[in-house]
Amino acid sequence: LLRDVKQTQEYANVHQRFAAWTEIIDREVAAMCADVQRFDDPKPHYDRGLDKLGYKVMDGVDYDSVVYGYRTAFAHLNAVDTNTFRNPDAALKRALRLQVPSGKFS
Repeated sequence: LLRDVKQTQEYANVHQRFAAWTEIIDREVAAMCADVQRFDDPKPHYDRGLDKLGYKVMDGVDYDSVVYGYRTAFAHLNAVDTNTFRNPDAALKRALRLQVPSGKFS
C-alpha cells in the first residue's frame, strides 16, 4: 500500500509543497498505511446522543481524549461511509488531521 501511495500525484504534490518536511510526511504516511488496515482495533463505540465515536477506558468510554493514531481517523471515515453520524461534517472535522508527535512517554 505504501509503495502505491508514494507513486500518486497527490503524494508528489505534498512533497513538493512541504519540501522541508519530507521526513515527517514519509513517516506519517507510513503510519497511515499501517493504521488503515486495522482501523477497527480496538473497536470504537458510537454514542447516538453525543454523535461521537469513543473508546473503552476501564469501565467507561472516552469520546474526547483517547486516540489510536490514524486508526481513529479511519474509524470516523468508515462511520461516515456507513451513515453512522447525524452530523458527518462535524465528526470529520474532529478526527481528520495530521498527527505529528512532539514527544513520547514511556
